[in-house]
Amino acid sequence: MLGSTLKTRWGDPPWRIEFCSSVRPIPKEIDFAVIGGGFTGLSVAAWLRRFEPSKSVALFESSQVGAGSSGRTGGMTLAETAAGDLPGLGDVLAGFSDILKELGVECDLSIPGAWELGRTAGLPDSPIAWADSGGLRAVKQVPGGTIDPGKLVSGLARSADTLGVQILSIPKSRKLNSRSR
Repeated sequence: MLGSTLKTRWGDPPWRIEFCSSVRPIPKEIDFAVIGGGFTGLSVAAWLRRFEPSKSVALFESSQVGAGSSGRTGGMTLAETAAGDLPGLGDVLAGFSDILKELGVECDLSIPGAWELGRTAGLPDSPIAWADSGGLRAVKQVPGGTIDPGKLVSGLARSADTLGVQILSIPKSRKLNSRSR
């Protein structure tokens, strides 16, 4: 539903998803099927239409866009992966910013930096200090920042929809068949 807040057993997220797809019948044939209406699925669907505008793209979601983990993320943006800097990624934050601009997505991206936390070697002037099974303090500032996850999901969905992606909510009990050409 438009302007919905996802309710989960983890509580209500502080953001809203402002997108509701049109009710459409399931197409008999499509060129590309994307499963899942989170950050990744919506991005893939939008880019498929940009790269192959003559091909049909349908995105299948079992609930509403952003109903999975994308709708419950904390909204952190970081320059590296959890495994650290991986070869070939390039400037992740600049790339992310460029993608948002190219797809016309406004999600309150702010990249002032982020604090990396640790139990040892805390900064003497740490802005964060609390006890959680031992002391926890900021150890360094790293490239990163925040987004509004609801606005990111909504913006990606609007972009995909505008590009002609068919965004379809399919109940989990519904079986879809695939055929190779």
